[in-house]
Amino acid sequence: MTKDLSFDVYFSNEQAHARFGDGKTLAEHLREIYEGEDLVFPDAFEHSDTSPPVQYLTVEAPDDMTVEELYEVEVPPGLMVRIEELPQ
Repeated sequence: MTKDLSFDVYFSNEQAHARFGDGKTLAEHLREIYEGEDLVFPDAFEHSDTSPPVQYLTVEAPDDMTVEELYEVEVPPGLMVRIEELPQ
């Protein structure tokens, strides 16, 4: 079984946004960051109109995965990821 998680991705500045990108490029970076966690990231997702934008993803995770476990993953400087479990 799986569950859905909300990933809100924030960039510290425009340089970080340029480095990590949007859409499929950002999704590839997130797949590398969370490699081994058995998560399914979409290639397309919503974003804010701010500069730099906030990226909003719905990520599929194993049922037994906890948000706390994902917060233990080291995220590179320039990114901040807020993770919440979505109601089923």
